[in-house]
Amino acid sequence: MSFRSLTVRHEELPWSWPLRMGTGAAALRARCIMTAWDDQGVPHQAELAPCPGVHPESLSEALAFWHQVVEPQLLDKPLLMEKWNWTEPGFGLFDQPELLMSSVETALEQLLLSWAQRQNPEAYSLPAPMTLEGSALLVIPPNGDAGWREFLDLWDAGFRIFKCKVGRQAAAQEYEFLQRLVRHGAGQLQLRLDANRGMSTDDVMFWKTRGGDLPILYWEEAAGLEPVAFDESLWDKAEPPPAQAWILKPSRLGLARSVYLLKRAAAENIPCVLSNAFDSGLSLRCSAWIYAAFCANPQPLGFGTGRFLPDDIWGSGAWAAPSVTIPRQPFARVDA
Repeated sequence: MSFRSLTVRHEELPWSWPLRMGTGAAALRARCIMTAWDDQGVPHQAELAPCPGVHPESLSEALAFWHQVVEPQLLDKPLLMEKWNWTEPGFGLFDQPELLMSSVETALEQLLLSWAQRQNPEAYSLPAPMTLEGSALLVIPPNGDAGWREFLDLWDAGFRIFKCKVGRQAAAQEYEFLQRLVRHGAGQLQLRLDANRGMSTDDVMFWKTRGGDLPILYWEEAAGLEPVAFDESLWDKAEPPPAQAWILKPSRLGLARSVYLLKRAAAENIPCVLSNAFDSGLSLRCSAWIYAAFCANPQPLGFGTGRFLPDDIWGSGAWAAPSVTIPRQPFARVDA
C-alpha cells in the first residue's frame, strides 16, 4: 500500500486570549492539516504545527521541507510493514530520517500511525481504554486576584494537580500565591512547578529555603532545585539524564523518540509525564495513545493547554479535563 495524493490546508485557531509564544504575544495558533489518501481512497490526517519558543523551525520552514523532502518519499512509494520500527524516526519507513525537522517528523509519524492502524486495527489498539487524571495549567499573573479566580474555577471543575509557571514574578510574590492555593486545597492539592530554565540564582536560593513548605511533586527545568524533572533537556538526541520525572512532548520529540524514551524510562524506573506544545486535539489523541501503549507507570496528563483552543474541531478542550479517557485506537475522537 502507498499514499496516492496529499493536500495541505492552512488553519489559524484563535486562542481563548492572546498568549506569549516565543518572543511575543500571539492571537492565533497557526498550523497545517496534512491529508493523505492511500491507494484504497482512505484519508489519513496529521498536524504540522511547530510552536514558537518550542520548535526551532517556523511553520513556513517546516512546510517548505515537507514539500521538498517528505512528499517525494511519501507519494507512490510502497509502505512495507516489515520495516516498521517503533523507535526509529519515521517508524523506520523514511529514508534519511536524520534530516527530519521535529515538527515534520511528528506529522509524518501521525500519518504513518493512521495508515498502520488501517492495516491492522487490533494490532494498533489498546487492550482497553485508559482513564487518567488530568492536571491544570495555571500561569501566575501579576494580578493575583485574577489568578485566584482562575484557580477557583479549575478547582471547582475537579482539578487537584496544578502545573504552575514560576520565575516570571518576584519569588516572594509567587510563593505567597502558591501558599494561598495550598491552604485552599487542604491537603488535596499537589504542584508541578515549571521554571522553563528561566530562574535566577537569587530565586533558586529563595525556593531552596521556602519550597519545602509546599506540596511540590517536582521542579521542571530549575537548575539547583530538587526533585528535578526534565523537559527541554530531552529535546536533543543525547542520552536523557536521570531525574524525578521526564516530561514528554511528542509533538516536539516526535512519536518514535517518545516511544524510545518511554521504554528507557520503564527500564530505569523513571516516571514520564505526558505534556504538549499547545497542540490541537488531532495531535493530543496521537500522543495520548502512544503514551498509553508504551508507558509503564502512567501519570496525570499535562494537557491543560487544550482549554486555550476552544474552536478546535478535533476537540482539544476535551483533553483539558480533570479525568480523561484515552480511546483504544489512536484516531478515535474524544468528544467534549
